[in-house]
Amino acid sequence: SDVKPLMQVAVYTCEDCGFEIYQEVTARIFMPLFECPSRRCVMNKSKGNVILQLRASKFLRFQEAKIQELAEHVPKGHIPRTMTVHLRGELTRKVCYSLPMELN
Repeated sequence: SDVKPLMQVAVYTCEDCGFEIYQEVTARIFMPLFECPSRRCVMNKSKGNVILQLRASKFLRFQEAKIQELAEHVPKGHIPRTMTVHLRGELTRKVCYSLPMELN
């Protein structure tokens, strides 16, 4: 598949108090913040207006590749097994179509 951005650290700014929030993203899907956790907003009982700052956030390159068992390793009459592999960072764009590869 195409190489896409994968968010690693989301950076937010609260418009009410100016607080910067850093949210580490450990999964492919993340839930963005909607409330400011700063002491000032909590004391004022304000949820704050949190804005995602894409320019300050950190992204990794992400690519999904499907690999298939070599035909010479498949018994006659069987279907080759396939596997989906998620590539990140420097490993993206390293898989070439129809060339053998080894996964460790």
